[in-house]
Amino acid sequence: MNNKQWFQFNVYVKASDTGTYLYSSQLAFNVAAPANFITSPSSNIFVDISQGILNGNYYGTPCYTTVKNWGNPATSFGVAVTTNIALNGVDPSEACAKITTSFQKIVTIGTEISNPDGISGTAGITFSPQNMPAGPGQVQNYAVAGIPLPTYYPYTDPNLFEGYDFSSIFLSRIFSNIWGWSQYGGSTNNVQYLDWSIPVNTSVWDSTATIDGTAVTNKLRVHNTAQFIIDPGAQVNCFDSVDIDNLHGLWIRSTPSSTGSFIDNGIISCSDSGSTLIDRYLSQDRWHGYCLPVNSTNTHPFLDLQLISKWYDEPVHTYHTIVNPAGDSILNKQMLGYFVYSNSSLGTNSTISVTGTPNTGDISIPVTATMGQDGPDGWNLIGNPYPSGVIWPSMILSEVDPTMYIFDPQRGNYIFWNSNDVTHTTNISPIIPAMQGFYVHCHAPIPGIGSVAVNNGMRVHDDYSFYKSLFSQDNLLILSANGNDYRDEAQIWFNDSSTPLFDWEHDVYKRWGSDVAPQLYSELPDSNMVTLDVLPWAGSNMVVPMGYKPGVAGTDTIIARNMQSFAATLPIWIKDLKENRLQELTQDSVYIFQSTPADTSDRFRIYFRDPSTGIPETTLSGGIEIYSFDKIVYVKREFSSHLQGDIFLFDMTGREVFSGKLKDILLDRFYPNVNEGCYLVKVISTNTTSTQKVFLN
Repeated sequence: MNNKQWFQFNVYVKASDTGTYLYSSQLAFNVAAPANFITSPSSNIFVDISQGILNGNYYGTPCYTTVKNWGNPATSFGVAVTTNIALNGVDPSEACAKITTSFQKIVTIGTEISNPDGISGTAGITFSPQNMPAGPGQVQNYAVAGIPLPTYYPYTDPNLFEGYDFSSIFLSRIFSNIWGWSQYGGSTNNVQYLDWSIPVNTSVWDSTATIDGTAVTNKLRVHNTAQFIIDPGAQVNCFDSVDIDNLHGLWIRSTPSSTGSFIDNGIISCSDSGSTLIDRYLSQDRWHGYCLPVNSTNTHPFLDLQLISKWYDEPVHTYHTIVNPAGDSILNKQMLGYFVYSNSSLGTNSTISVTGTPNTGDISIPVTATMGQDGPDGWNLIGNPYPSGVIWPSMILSEVDPTMYIFDPQRGNYIFWNSNDVTHTTNISPIIPAMQGFYVHCHAPIPGIGSVAVNNGMRVHDDYSFYKSLFSQDNLLILSANGNDYRDEAQIWFNDSSTPLFDWEHDVYKRWGSDVAPQLYSELPDSNMVTLDVLPWAGSNMVVPMGYKPGVAGTDTIIARNMQSFAATLPIWIKDLKENRLQELTQDSVYIFQSTPADTSDRFRIYFRDPSTGIPETTLSGGIEIYSFDKIVYVKREFSSHLQGDIFLFDMTGREVFSGKLKDILLDRFYPNVNEGCYLVKVISTNTTSTQKVFLN
């Protein structure tokens, strides 16, 4: 075959009546391909005539074949099957084999796989009825037993075809059951040429083709006798239209380790009975965030697996199950998120398999903020609607915090990514995996509406076998709580662009995880509980209160990380209020303790100083030094000076919360009896005014 890849097909014929013989036939085809598809019929087409049609040689007269072109040789060709016995006047039963009422092969035809530029060209080989007329001559003739040749019987319907439709096959890269993959470029030394890095028009013609790596195509068509499988971890990009013509013609598989990924350019159709089957594996006995990757499906995939499945209705502040106990129902709200629980006691199969047309193009979902019984809500469960990853910082947010919250069943808690500050939980990336459900928070004025929108330009292949750690901030402390084989993470970040109160641009809410997993968090002065506490640095007297709730009674640990982001001279301590213990984390980063669910949640303090002595903030200014320890504010004067005047205490909003008179003593103590937090102290004496930030327990 001149070291080229070829596309071969067989042409079959059958009779409508018994006792019928074929002694000549002409087949004409049009080819949709680049202009240089057929440069020379003798080298670009081959024909193999089946010996079953002719009854051997008749009186030494063999059959012969011809190849003929019609019109432009680049776009059409013909094949004639003829014999030289037409004028012998013999009974056809003596020269020809009988054509049965079942299909018999008349000829095998081969053409080169041809898209020399690797990109252009449309689909197809079509039969040419206009070039296959009925009538006398050696064109499409058959004979009847007992009537000598050349009595001609033209085909009753020369344009009747059954079986495969070649009009939509791409001639750049083809998969067939017999030959596997064939691609323009040929083969050398019997090594097949196949380059998945070249985007060419691709047809999966019959049987099953599997991709287990990375592949790109231009147009992609899965024909009605074929299936194209994207294995777990495999990645396929299609830069042009996609047409799926078979039930489950495209199958994206999933296993415990990974899921296949597919990205199209927005033009995708499922013709006739065509559809895509998309899997999502779920580990058992855990909750999973999920989003439908197709535009519409039934609830039966969840019913069949006996999965507990629910979605969150923010305006009424409750979850609804998606399963209709009375029967099947339709799911068709794009980007709606679900929580799905796979119970091992109900079965062994934990893979959701949904059928439909894959989601593609511009998709958006409205989100709401309303007032609940316990205060403002604003939480909306949405999801990545594509069978590929999507980049969270690229998503279009309206009245929505820049933080996404994904439930991690391995941790039993939520992980987060804040795209405003690029802050995030350890070991995650900004890519939301395919079909992943996640929470966002709408901060629109209550009652209010926002939105989240995605498009194909935000899609990527999520090839992270684990989420990557990308920390770059200074003065960021990471605390990891571990217990009952689960873990939670809380972070403290000093950033002067923030305030001690909750800032939606910076702080990250605490979302409660599994009841059996540990929960670690900070509680702000405005009573918001956060996973990431972003607050201004108020000097080395900083103390941050931490709440803790264990999942079960036992031995738990808190591990401090990223302490190298602080000044080397700054000691960081943890104080356990229950056990009345102190441990310097900068010397020993692992704190081990006992806990029970009955413990008071307000348990820990993180000191960014030595809490056993207190550290004066400044040297004497104007003869006065101001500092704090525990609940006390100290004002110290020089031995040789005298001090008279007033002291004032302001919270971080500027509100005066305490005032008092100075005593003319070396060390004056004040007990403001205020809530724990940062405050500004102002001392006004007869000679000077001094101010200092302090932290009070």
